[in-house]
Amino acid sequence: MTIFAIEYVLWGTGLLCYGALALTMYRRELYQRSPVFAAWISEMFMSALVLIPISRCGSYQTYTLFYWLLTFLELCLQLGTAIEFSSQALRDRGLWLNGAKRYLTVGFTCAAILSCCLTILSNPAAAEGLDAFYVRVKLLTSLLTVFVTVITLTCSERHGSVWPRTELSSFFGFTVFACASAITDTLHIWWRTETTFLSLEVFRMVVSQAVLVFWLVLHTRASRRLSEPEQQNLRQLKDAYKLAQRSYTRDHVC
Repeated sequence: MTIFAIEYVLWGTGLLCYGALALTMYRRELYQRSPVFAAWISEMFMSALVLIPISRCGSYQTYTLFYWLLTFLELCLQLGTAIEFSSQALRDRGLWLNGAKRYLTVGFTCAAILSCCLTILSNPAAAEGLDAFYVRVKLLTSLLTVFVTVITLTCSERHGSVWPRTELSSFFGFTVFACASAITDTLHIWWRTETTFLSLEVFRMVVSQAVLVFWLVLHTRASRRLSEPEQQNLRQLKDAYKLAQRSYTRDHVC
């Protein structure tokens, strides 16, 4: 089997995995726990369903427009998923752990500056045009995602965060996915691997599908939602927090 055939097979199985995972999350109402993560998975499945008929029946210009719009939306949702997992890791019953929000803000700022510098210094094989811009944006997103996961793990360890089992396992799979993407995008750019492009993309697809299967098994076994006593306790904590915040604001304004 040639590398092209392997890529097509992996693309097809990946589409099925994304669809199965999105359907599982929505049927079991798990999207309420991680809405950005669910939107990211759904977008990658829906984008293929949108692009396939356009590639068959539409013009090249229409396909190109939708391809770039959906690709950049995917990258934004990927970064948003990393931030969402960070927020979940460093909150206890909906409230930020002491000092965690400031630590994350400083860490994210440093990660953004470092990722931008590395991206600017890169030399992609696609030397100019929209392709070069896309490669740089993809590298920037991959680096930011990896840095965010590292910052989250460090901050979680520092503040003694206790994660729910499903969210922790999802974050573990996301970390593997982010590292594989960062390695692939880095090799594409710094080593200008035009000749081995397909091989690296097959590596990315194999890792991503292994993570998808892991997520699918995980979310199939996960409970639907918080129990009613847990939901009531969370609502009481949020109400108490809002009341304390209003009292603090009123005292300081007066």
